[in-house]
Amino acid sequence: MSAPLVGAGEGADPGVEDTGAGEHRFRDGSSMTIDKAALGAIAQKIFHGPEVVAALTDKVNQMCDYANSLAVQKGAEYAVTIVDDWPDSRRARANVWSSNFAAMLDDAHNATLLKTLAHFGGSAAQ
Repeated sequence: MSAPLVGAGEGADPGVEDTGAGEHRFRDGSSMTIDKAALGAIAQKIFHGPEVVAALTDKVNQMCDYANSLAVQKGAEYAVTIVDDWPDSRRARANVWSSNFAAMLDDAHNATLLKTLAHFGGSAAQ
């Protein structure tokens, strides 16, 4: 059985040639052209889809609840931005943030939002 036909790049099969501009030629002589603009438009529709927005809303609300449960400072309250499929963005976005001064102090002294990210498997670099 032969190796799978893959696009060229670092560590790619030497029999596969990447010609640039979204065109790939394979060992068997066939080629494939990818319209990057069309693929980007499809990906944007997927990342703005109602299922993605609903999943994001659920996850960010869980994170907000967790941050509020960790809060030490009296009166600290964390909130969620309105989850929306912002048209100027490539994907739906949401944030958990300190909604009052007490929460700002709480986060500064206790790293509440960082602990929340760590709990949900994220990192500050994401």
